[in-house]
Amino acid sequence: MYLHRLYAIIVCANSLCAAELAQEPRAALPPVSGVQPFRATISGTCTNKDDFSFTGTPAGLAPGQSLRIYCVVAGRSTGGFYTAQILAEEQVSSNPCASPGGPGLEAVVKGYLIVLSFAASEDQLFLKLSSSETNSQCLTAPGTVAPGKGALDVLGGTGRYQGATGTLSHVITPIALTFSALGGDGFLSAFSGTLDGTITLK
Repeated sequence: MYLHRLYAIIVCANSLCAAELAQEPRAALPPVSGVQPFRATISGTCTNKDDFSFTGTPAGLAPGQSLRIYCVVAGRSTGGFYTAQILAEEQVSSNPCASPGGPGLEAVVKGYLIVLSFAASEDQLFLKLSSSETNSQCLTAPGTVAPGKGALDVLGGTGRYQGATGTLSHVITPIALTFSALGGDGFLSAFSGTLDGTITLK
């Protein structure tokens, strides 16, 4: 009986401690301001997103049509581990391009928006397509790397990123895994890449 009561007391104490820890707020990162380096790795998956468009251009894989893309990604960065969602639109051109994965067609990025959510601080960072340079990708055959590059502007965010500005270079190396047998622009791809540059924090 004594051992039974002792066990019950220990279990209750552990439960109370766990509940208290669960309610304890996350430790805030020390405040910083000014120009800060930022780098992030990205990995995840992407698919078509035909119910959203930045331009209104018809969806499809033929030249003059657009790929409307939705990605769920995660990675590590100078701000810690994060998860993110991406909306993008690329217009397929008739211009040939070459990549290590083989020949392809150039696609020009017409819209791009990414929201990064940082696990430790619960801050968010907003990035959008930059007009400072042309963002493009070389669309290649399934199973090969379809490289792309460009720049993203910092739109601000929440927490430490509220009011932030800057521009980050963006390199991507997605691999298309499959296309829909129904036609159209249905696809699934493995997505990877990097973000690199500086962010000015208020």
